[in-house]
Order: sequence, then C-alpha cells, then structure tokens
Amino acid sequence: MCYYAGMSKNTVPYLSRKLAELLAARGWTAYRLAAESGVDASTIGRLLSGERAHSVTLRTVAALAAALKVSVEIFLEKSSGNQ
Repeated sequence: MCYYAGMSKNTVPYLSRKLAELLAARGWTAYRLAAESGVDASTIGRLLSGERAHSVTLRTVAALAAALKVSVEIFLEKSSGNQ
C-alpha cells in the first residue's frame, strides 16, 4: 500500500479542512463525492473528521482530486503558516 508521501502531522488537519472547503464550494456532500470518486462515503467522512487522514493512500487522494477536478498537490500543506 502506498501511503500519501506528503503527510505530516500538520497536513492531517489541512487535508481535512481543504477537503471540506472544496465540498462546500461545490455544494457537494460526502455521499456525492463518494459517488463521483468511487471512495467509500464512510472513508470520506473519516477523512473530513481527521480520523483517518493520517493513513490515507495516494490512490484515495488521487481519486478525490480527480472527482473534484483539482490536482493532488492541493491537499499538500503549502507552509507551516497555512493553518
């Protein structure tokens, strides 16, 4: 399994926050993102809560990014000041 190489302890809340922002901007629910990405809705829910973000795989991040039509890099924390 290939874990997301960009993960740090600060990236976990950043990924969760960024995912929530992208969903809100599109007016999507976790269920809509699940349908569009093929990622289980419960996994998305855990990512949104930060519960599972530390163990997310690159494959999952890529599927979410593709469904949201953004690059994978958008989920990387840009700097330690981005909180």
